[in-house]
Amino acid sequence: MGSSATEMKEIGVDKFKERTLQRLQAKDEGRRIYPLSCDDLMQVPRCVLCGSGAVELLAEVCLPDGLNFFSTSVCRMCFYTFRSVSPAYPWFKRCWETISQKKREVFNPAIEEIRRVRYERYFDLLKAHACEGLVLDLGAGYGTGAKVFRDHGCRVEATEAEDDKAFYIRDCLNIPLHEVAIEEFVEQKRGYRVVLFSHCLEHLDDPVRVLSRVGNLLEPSRGILYLEVPVLWESVSWSDALYLTHKSNFTEENVEDLARRCGFQVLERVRYQATEGEPMDLGLVLQKIKPVEPDDHVFRKTAGRGIEDVQRLYRRNLPVSLPPPLTTVLQFQVPYVEHFYQTLRLDTKQFRQDPSRPCAISILPNDVP
Repeated sequence: MGSSATEMKEIGVDKFKERTLQRLQAKDEGRRIYPLSCDDLMQVPRCVLCGSGAVELLAEVCLPDGLNFFSTSVCRMCFYTFRSVSPAYPWFKRCWETISQKKREVFNPAIEEIRRVRYERYFDLLKAHACEGLVLDLGAGYGTGAKVFRDHGCRVEATEAEDDKAFYIRDCLNIPLHEVAIEEFVEQKRGYRVVLFSHCLEHLDDPVRVLSRVGNLLEPSRGILYLEVPVLWESVSWSDALYLTHKSNFTEENVEDLARRCGFQVLERVRYQATEGEPMDLGLVLQKIKPVEPDDHVFRKTAGRGIEDVQRLYRRNLPVSLPPPLTTVLQFQVPYVEHFYQTLRLDTKQFRQDPSRPCAISILPNDVP
Protein backbone atom coordinates (compact mmCIF):
# COMPACT_ATOMS: atom_id res chain seq x y z
CA MET A 1 0.00 0.00 0.00
CA GLY A 2 2.92 2.40 0.42
CA SER A 3 6.64 2.77 1.03
CA SER A 4 6.39 1.43 4.59
CA ALA A 5 4.94 -1.82 3.23
CA THR A 6 7.70 -1.98 0.58
CA GLU A 7 10.38 -1.40 3.20
CA MET A 8 8.85 -4.04 5.49
CA LYS A 9 8.90 -6.60 2.66
CA GLU A 10 12.51 -5.75 1.76
CA ILE A 11 14.03 -5.94 5.23
CA GLY A 12 11.49 -8.08 7.13
CA VAL A 13 8.98 -7.25 9.85
CA ASP A 14 11.36 -7.44 12.82
CA LYS A 15 13.98 -5.27 11.11
CA PHE A 16 11.31 -2.78 10.10
CA LYS A 17 10.10 -2.47 13.70
CA GLU A 18 13.69 -2.07 14.89
CA ARG A 19 14.33 0.70 12.35
CA THR A 20 11.05 2.39 13.29
CA LEU A 21 12.05 2.40 16.95
CA GLN A 22 15.47 3.82 16.07
CA ARG A 23 13.82 6.69 14.19
CA LEU A 24 11.66 7.54 17.18
CA GLN A 25 14.57 7.24 19.61
CA ALA A 26 16.62 9.61 17.45
CA LYS A 27 13.91 12.20 18.14
CA ASP A 28 13.73 11.15 21.81
CA GLU A 29 10.31 9.64 21.16
CA GLY A 30 11.10 5.93 21.49
CA ARG A 31 8.74 5.47 24.42
CA ARG A 32 5.84 6.51 22.18
CA ILE A 33 5.72 3.32 20.17
CA TYR A 34 3.15 0.86 21.50
CA PRO A 35 3.48 -2.73 20.26
CA LEU A 36 0.39 -4.89 19.94
CA SER A 37 -0.44 -8.39 18.78
CA CYS A 38 -3.47 -10.57 18.09
CA ASP A 39 -3.60 -11.45 21.80
CA ASP A 40 -4.29 -7.78 22.63
CA LEU A 41 -7.39 -7.59 20.44
CA MET A 42 -11.10 -8.07 21.03
CA GLN A 43 -13.72 -8.75 18.34
CA VAL A 44 -17.38 -7.74 18.28
CA PRO A 45 -19.11 -9.55 15.39
CA ARG A 46 -22.66 -8.19 15.85
CA CYS A 47 -24.52 -5.21 17.27
CA VAL A 48 -24.47 -5.34 21.08
CA LEU A 49 -27.44 -2.97 21.33
CA CYS A 50 -30.13 -4.63 19.22
CA GLY A 51 -28.40 -7.99 18.67
CA SER A 52 -28.51 -7.78 14.89
CA GLY A 53 -25.89 -9.51 12.78
CA ALA A 54 -26.63 -7.15 9.87
CA VAL A 55 -23.52 -5.01 10.27
CA GLU A 56 -21.61 -3.08 7.63
CA LEU A 57 -17.80 -2.76 7.77
CA LEU A 58 -16.76 0.89 7.37
CA ALA A 59 -13.02 1.04 7.91
CA GLU A 60 -9.98 -1.08 8.78
CA VAL A 61 -6.58 -0.06 10.14
CA CYS A 62 -3.60 -2.38 9.82
CA LEU A 63 0.15 -2.54 10.36
CA PRO A 64 2.67 -3.26 7.56
CA ASP A 65 2.77 -6.93 8.58
CA GLY A 66 -0.95 -7.13 7.78
CA LEU A 67 -2.32 -7.18 11.36
CA ASN A 68 -5.78 -5.60 11.29
CA PHE A 69 -6.03 -4.12 14.78
CA PHE A 70 -8.84 -1.57 14.47
CA SER A 71 -12.06 -1.97 12.48
CA THR A 72 -15.21 0.14 12.57
CA SER A 73 -18.66 -1.24 11.70
CA VAL A 74 -22.23 0.03 11.76
CA CYS A 75 -25.46 -1.80 12.50
CA ARG A 76 -27.94 -1.57 9.64
CA MET A 77 -30.87 -1.97 12.03
CA CYS A 78 -30.17 0.85 14.54
CA PHE A 79 -27.07 2.74 13.24
CA TYR A 80 -25.03 1.91 16.35
CA THR A 81 -21.43 2.39 15.17
CA PHE A 82 -18.76 0.40 16.96
CA ARG A 83 -15.29 -1.14 16.84
CA SER A 84 -15.63 -4.66 15.54
CA VAL A 85 -11.88 -5.19 16.10
CA SER A 86 -9.90 -3.14 18.64
CA PRO A 87 -7.32 -3.35 21.43
CA ALA A 88 -8.98 -4.43 24.68
CA TYR A 89 -8.71 -2.71 28.06
CA PRO A 90 -5.59 -4.63 29.27
CA TRP A 91 -3.61 -3.19 26.34
CA PHE A 92 -4.54 0.37 27.32
CA LYS A 93 -3.69 -0.36 30.95
CA ARG A 94 -0.25 -1.52 29.85
CA CYS A 95 0.21 1.67 27.80
CA TRP A 96 -0.72 3.84 30.78
CA GLU A 97 1.85 2.07 32.91
CA THR A 98 4.50 2.58 30.21
CA ILE A 99 4.10 6.37 30.06
CA SER A 100 3.29 7.00 33.72
CA GLN A 101 5.42 9.79 35.21
CA LYS A 102 3.51 10.56 38.44
CA LYS A 103 3.72 14.33 37.91
CA ARG A 104 1.89 16.76 40.15
CA GLU A 105 0.34 18.50 37.14
CA VAL A 106 -2.36 17.91 34.56
CA PHE A 107 -1.46 17.00 31.00
CA ASN A 108 -3.42 19.81 29.30
CA PRO A 109 -4.64 22.72 31.48
CA ALA A 110 -6.81 24.12 28.65
CA ILE A 111 -8.79 20.90 28.43
CA GLU A 112 -9.23 20.85 32.20
CA GLU A 113 -10.64 24.38 32.11
CA ILE A 114 -13.20 23.24 29.53
CA ARG A 115 -14.03 20.31 31.81
CA ARG A 116 -14.42 22.65 34.79
CA VAL A 117 -16.93 24.83 32.94
CA ARG A 118 -18.85 21.74 31.80
CA TYR A 119 -19.12 20.39 35.35
CA GLU A 120 -20.34 23.77 36.60
CA ARG A 121 -23.20 23.30 34.14
CA TYR A 122 -23.79 19.81 35.49
CA PHE A 123 -24.04 21.13 39.02
CA ASP A 124 -26.55 23.82 38.03
CA LEU A 125 -28.61 21.18 36.19
CA LEU A 126 -28.54 18.51 38.89
CA LYS A 127 -29.13 20.62 41.98
CA ALA A 128 -32.79 20.73 40.98
CA HIS A 129 -32.94 16.92 41.11
CA ALA A 130 -30.61 16.10 44.01
CA CYS A 131 -29.10 18.62 46.41
CA GLU A 132 -27.63 16.38 49.13
CA GLY A 133 -25.86 13.06 49.61
CA LEU A 134 -22.73 11.46 48.22
CA VAL A 135 -21.61 12.18 44.63
CA LEU A 136 -19.49 9.85 42.47
CA ASP A 137 -17.61 10.87 39.32
CA LEU A 138 -17.09 7.73 37.21
CA GLY A 139 -13.95 7.89 35.08
CA ALA A 140 -12.96 11.21 36.63
CA GLY A 141 -9.84 11.96 34.58
CA TYR A 142 -7.71 14.42 36.56
CA GLY A 143 -10.56 15.05 38.99
CA THR A 144 -11.39 18.55 37.76
CA GLY A 145 -15.11 17.83 37.61
CA ALA A 146 -15.21 16.07 40.98
CA LYS A 147 -13.47 19.10 42.49
CA VAL A 148 -16.22 21.38 41.12
CA PHE A 149 -18.86 19.45 43.07
CA ARG A 150 -16.65 19.38 46.18
CA ASP A 151 -16.15 23.15 45.94
CA HIS A 152 -19.94 23.49 45.96
CA GLY A 153 -20.07 21.64 49.27
CA CYS A 154 -20.82 18.11 48.06
CA ARG A 155 -19.25 14.98 49.49
CA VAL A 156 -17.43 13.51 46.51
CA GLU A 157 -15.67 10.31 45.46
CA ALA A 158 -14.11 9.38 42.12
CA THR A 159 -13.03 6.39 40.07
CA GLU A 160 -10.07 6.50 37.68
CA ALA A 161 -7.94 3.64 36.38
CA GLU A 162 -5.30 5.55 34.40
CA ASP A 163 -2.09 5.78 36.45
CA ASP A 164 -1.12 9.45 36.15
CA LYS A 165 -4.68 10.73 36.49
CA ALA A 166 -5.31 8.56 39.55
CA PHE A 167 -2.09 9.85 41.12
CA TYR A 168 -3.17 13.46 40.60
CA ILE A 169 -6.65 12.91 42.08
CA ARG A 170 -5.28 11.13 45.11
CA ASP A 171 -2.11 13.10 45.84
CA CYS A 172 -2.92 16.59 44.57
CA LEU A 173 -6.67 17.00 45.03
CA ASN A 174 -7.08 14.64 48.03
CA ILE A 175 -10.38 13.34 46.67
CA PRO A 176 -11.34 9.82 47.85
CA LEU A 177 -10.47 7.59 44.92
CA HIS A 178 -11.32 4.09 43.71
CA GLU A 179 -8.43 3.21 41.39
CA VAL A 180 -10.28 0.53 39.46
CA ALA A 181 -11.81 0.04 36.02
CA ILE A 182 -15.42 1.18 35.65
CA GLU A 183 -16.38 -2.30 34.46
CA GLU A 184 -15.29 -3.73 37.83
CA PHE A 185 -16.63 -0.95 40.03
CA VAL A 186 -20.22 -1.15 38.74
CA GLU A 187 -20.48 -4.72 40.03
CA GLN A 188 -20.52 -3.39 43.60
CA LYS A 189 -23.57 -2.30 45.58
CA ARG A 190 -23.27 1.33 46.67
CA GLY A 191 -25.54 4.19 47.72
CA TYR A 192 -24.59 7.33 45.81
CA ARG A 193 -27.16 10.11 45.55
CA VAL A 194 -25.66 11.28 42.24
CA VAL A 195 -23.43 9.42 39.77
CA LEU A 196 -21.75 11.48 37.04
CA PHE A 197 -21.04 9.41 33.94
CA SER A 198 -19.75 11.97 31.46
CA HIS A 199 -17.97 11.01 28.22
CA CYS A 200 -17.07 7.53 29.47
CA LEU A 201 -19.65 5.15 27.99
CA GLU A 202 -18.19 5.52 24.49
CA HIS A 203 -14.75 4.43 25.78
CA LEU A 204 -15.82 1.10 27.30
CA ASP A 205 -15.35 -2.37 25.83
CA ASP A 206 -18.85 -3.43 26.92
CA PRO A 207 -21.08 -0.35 27.27
CA VAL A 208 -24.32 -2.34 27.51
CA ARG A 209 -23.19 -4.44 30.45
CA VAL A 210 -21.83 -1.39 32.28
CA LEU A 211 -24.96 0.72 31.85
CA SER A 212 -27.14 -2.21 32.91
CA ARG A 213 -25.16 -2.44 36.16
CA VAL A 214 -24.45 1.20 36.97
CA GLY A 215 -27.77 1.28 38.84
CA ASN A 216 -26.01 -0.83 41.49
CA LEU A 217 -24.17 2.34 42.52
CA LEU A 218 -27.24 4.49 43.08
CA GLU A 219 -29.16 5.13 46.27
CA PRO A 220 -32.37 3.06 45.93
CA SER A 221 -35.43 4.96 44.64
CA ARG A 222 -33.75 8.38 44.85
CA GLY A 223 -30.38 8.07 43.10
CA ILE A 224 -29.73 10.17 39.99
CA LEU A 225 -27.46 9.23 37.08
CA TYR A 226 -26.19 11.92 34.72
CA LEU A 227 -25.07 10.40 31.42
CA GLU A 228 -23.43 12.43 28.66
CA VAL A 229 -22.03 11.20 25.32
CA PRO A 230 -21.04 12.64 21.94
CA VAL A 231 -23.56 12.12 19.12
CA LEU A 232 -22.58 10.16 16.01
CA TRP A 233 -24.01 12.57 13.45
CA GLU A 234 -22.23 15.58 14.90
CA SER A 235 -18.94 14.24 16.24
CA VAL A 236 -17.62 11.85 13.56
CA SER A 237 -15.37 12.60 10.61
CA TRP A 238 -12.81 10.44 8.79
CA SER A 239 -10.24 10.46 11.63
CA ASP A 240 -12.65 8.63 13.95
CA ALA A 241 -11.55 5.49 12.08
CA LEU A 242 -8.19 5.91 13.89
CA TYR A 243 -9.50 7.00 17.30
CA LEU A 244 -8.54 4.06 19.47
CA THR A 245 -10.18 5.07 22.74
CA HIS A 246 -13.71 5.52 21.37
CA LYS A 247 -15.21 2.04 21.20
CA SER A 248 -18.74 3.25 20.35
CA ASN A 249 -20.47 6.10 18.55
CA PHE A 250 -24.11 6.48 19.56
CA THR A 251 -27.06 8.21 17.97
CA GLU A 252 -29.42 10.03 20.32
CA GLU A 253 -31.96 7.26 19.81
CA ASN A 254 -29.32 4.62 20.67
CA VAL A 255 -28.52 6.23 24.03
CA GLU A 256 -32.12 6.88 25.09
CA ASP A 257 -33.27 3.41 24.02
CA LEU A 258 -30.36 1.74 25.82
CA ALA A 259 -31.01 3.73 29.00
CA ARG A 260 -34.65 2.66 29.01
CA ARG A 261 -33.80 -0.97 28.37
CA CYS A 262 -31.33 -0.86 31.26
CA GLY A 263 -34.08 0.31 33.61
CA PHE A 264 -33.79 4.11 33.61
CA GLN A 265 -36.38 6.76 32.98
CA VAL A 266 -35.34 10.06 31.41
CA LEU A 267 -36.07 12.95 33.78
CA GLU A 268 -34.42 15.60 31.63
CA ARG A 269 -32.70 15.77 28.27
CA VAL A 270 -30.12 18.47 27.45
CA ARG A 271 -27.68 19.36 24.67
CA TYR A 272 -24.30 20.84 25.58
CA GLN A 273 -21.54 22.36 23.50
CA ALA A 274 -18.18 22.33 25.26
CA THR A 275 -16.72 25.24 23.27
CA GLU A 276 -17.75 27.25 20.23
CA GLY A 277 -17.23 25.25 17.06
CA GLU A 278 -17.37 21.91 18.89
CA PRO A 279 -20.21 19.41 18.27
CA MET A 280 -23.26 19.30 20.54
CA ASP A 281 -23.26 16.47 23.07
CA LEU A 282 -26.30 14.72 24.53
CA GLY A 283 -26.92 14.72 28.28
CA LEU A 284 -29.58 12.66 30.08
CA VAL A 285 -30.69 12.98 33.71
CA LEU A 286 -31.78 9.45 34.60
CA GLN A 287 -33.46 7.67 37.50
CA LYS A 288 -33.58 3.92 38.02
CA ILE A 289 -36.90 2.15 37.51
CA LYS A 290 -37.72 -1.38 36.32
CA PRO A 291 -35.64 -2.73 33.40
CA VAL A 292 -37.40 -3.46 30.11
CA GLU A 293 -37.25 -7.03 28.89
CA PRO A 294 -34.93 -7.14 25.84
CA ASP A 295 -37.51 -9.00 23.77
CA ASP A 296 -40.00 -6.18 24.32
CA HIS A 297 -37.62 -3.41 23.32
CA VAL A 298 -36.87 -2.11 19.83
CA PHE A 299 -33.93 0.16 19.05
CA ARG A 300 -34.88 3.01 16.75
CA LYS A 301 -33.12 4.43 13.71
CA THR A 302 -32.62 8.15 13.25
CA ALA A 303 -35.50 9.37 11.08
CA GLY A 304 -34.48 10.46 7.60
CA ARG A 305 -31.06 8.81 7.78
CA GLY A 306 -29.66 5.84 5.89
CA ILE A 307 -26.56 3.69 6.03
CA GLU A 308 -24.96 5.86 3.34
CA ASP A 309 -25.09 8.83 5.74
CA VAL A 310 -22.83 6.93 8.16
CA GLN A 311 -20.49 6.02 5.29
CA ARG A 312 -20.25 9.70 4.33
CA LEU A 313 -19.25 10.62 7.88
CA TYR A 314 -16.17 8.41 7.57
CA ARG A 315 -15.14 10.24 4.39
CA ARG A 316 -15.79 13.75 5.70
CA ASN A 317 -12.62 15.89 5.43
CA LEU A 318 -10.53 12.89 4.40
CA PRO A 319 -7.20 14.46 3.24
CA VAL A 320 -6.85 12.60 -0.09
CA SER A 321 -7.41 13.74 -3.66
CA LEU A 322 -9.70 10.93 -4.81
CA PRO A 323 -12.83 10.37 -2.67
CA PRO A 324 -13.23 6.63 -1.97
CA PRO A 325 -16.59 5.22 -3.15
CA LEU A 326 -19.24 4.81 -0.47
CA THR A 327 -19.60 1.13 -1.30
CA THR A 328 -15.96 0.34 -0.40
CA VAL A 329 -14.34 -0.27 2.98
CA LEU A 330 -11.71 2.33 3.90
CA GLN A 331 -8.36 0.60 4.40
CA PHE A 332 -5.76 2.54 6.34
CA GLN A 333 -2.20 1.35 6.85
CA VAL A 334 -0.04 2.88 9.57
CA PRO A 335 3.65 2.12 10.26
CA TYR A 336 3.14 1.64 14.01
CA VAL A 337 1.00 2.84 16.92
CA GLU A 338 2.68 5.90 18.38
CA HIS A 339 -0.27 7.45 20.20
CA PHE A 340 -2.70 5.18 21.97
CA TYR A 341 -5.52 7.73 21.74
CA GLN A 342 -5.57 8.15 17.97
CA THR A 343 -3.08 5.67 16.49
CA LEU A 344 -0.79 8.43 15.15
CA ARG A 345 -0.20 12.15 15.63
CA LEU A 346 -1.74 13.16 12.35
CA ASP A 347 -0.32 16.68 12.17
CA THR A 348 3.12 15.28 11.30
CA LYS A 349 2.03 12.66 8.81
CA GLN A 350 1.68 12.36 5.05
CA PHE A 351 -1.14 10.54 3.28
CA ARG A 352 -0.66 8.35 0.23
CA GLN A 353 -3.51 6.92 -1.80
CA ASP A 354 -3.24 4.06 -4.26
CA PRO A 355 -4.78 5.47 -7.51
CA SER A 356 -5.91 2.00 -8.55
CA ARG A 357 -7.54 1.42 -5.14
CA PRO A 358 -8.86 4.76 -3.81
CA CYS A 359 -10.03 3.10 -0.58
CA ALA A 360 -6.41 2.09 0.27
CA ILE A 361 -4.62 4.88 2.17
CA SER A 362 -1.17 4.79 3.76
CA ILE A 363 -0.38 7.19 6.60
CA LEU A 364 3.36 7.70 6.98
CA PRO A 365 5.72 9.81 9.09
CA ASN A 366 7.20 12.74 7.20
CA ASP A 367 10.69 11.27 7.57
CA VAL A 368 9.75 8.16 5.57
CA PRO A 369 10.63 8.69 1.88
